[in-house]
Amino acid sequence: MEQQDRYGRHFRLPGFTNKTQLDLLSKKVVVVGAGGLGIPVLQYLAGAGVGEITIIDNDLISLSNLHRQVIYGEKDIDRLKVEVAKEFLNRLNSDVKVITKGERLTQKSFNALIPENPDVIIDASDNFDTRYLIDDFCSEWDIPLVYGALHRFEGQLAVFHHQNEISYRDLYPIAPEEGTVDNCEVNGVLGPVAGAIGCMMAIESIKLLTGLGKVLDGELLVMQFDDLSMIKMKIEKGSNLLNDVRNEAIPEITKNELVKKLNSGKEYLLIDIRDPKEYKTLNIESSINIPIEELYSKASNFPANIPVIVICEVGKSSLDQIRMLKRNKINSNLINLKGGINEWFNKKSP
Repeated sequence: MEQQDRYGRHFRLPGFTNKTQLDLLSKKVVVVGAGGLGIPVLQYLAGAGVGEITIIDNDLISLSNLHRQVIYGEKDIDRLKVEVAKEFLNRLNSDVKVITKGERLTQKSFNALIPENPDVIIDASDNFDTRYLIDDFCSEWDIPLVYGALHRFEGQLAVFHHQNEISYRDLYPIAPEEGTVDNCEVNGVLGPVAGAIGCMMAIESIKLLTGLGKVLDGELLVMQFDDLSMIKMKIEKGSNLLNDVRNEAIPEITKNELVKKLNSGKEYLLIDIRDPKEYKTLNIESSINIPIEELYSKASNFPANIPVIVICEVGKSSLDQIRMLKRNKINSNLINLKGGINEWFNKKSP
């Protein structure tokens, strides 16, 4: 009777039977990361009655975590996240067995930290090394992997190693160079963005565990929460989506070529995708600042009859963004400024 009361709203869903709930109570999941993404995943998987949840995270709670990691409080600062998370989940649902591993997931520690035969692994980590470790493990053992990531107002979601056998390495076969991708500490993140993507990760996990609904299989969902726009991109096996995009031929223009064309009266739209603070400090006259996180939602509105020059600091991020936009047929009239702002103002790259 208690389970009927606890999970009663589940049973009103089409296809969600008592057997479905019992199956869910027998499942094992691993959540790597008990931060902004991991917290909502843990809350909703425990609330849904997933039988065994292993949490892996070696971080201590800090004051800066609290705006997005909302099961922690001020009194929990300097405690292990996994310990506080376990206490919360135990209070939430006594049906769920919670296992904690307060260590960093590495190549050496992997086998000791991951339990045998998990049904789903959820990657709520925040670094590429960990993501590749998890992806390779799931690939070897054929375990579905739910992936989420954050960047300012943007969230990403995907499911790997399901029916389409797509992997994280099809998205990122090679890790970005060190220093080219910042984390939330550097870029910032809006707390509810982490909550929203984490909830979506929990939904995909429950669909995988129950067989209900259509799983986001072989696709990357990119959400822009500043304007609630969304892009869904198909990932092909072996296509190396984000790095294949990098290898496409993209038209580029040098500083000298652009100066000549502008002086000749030819019309161009100059779009600077750097951070607004960087743009305000130094920019090309007549350029417009559209930060990188807003580019996807606004690129479709660029005029079709005017060449659009995309500008970043050194010409690399702009190149990647143009390739992604072209691949998704959002705009085909884009040109990269070779060398970016640094080349334009004769600055040395850092």
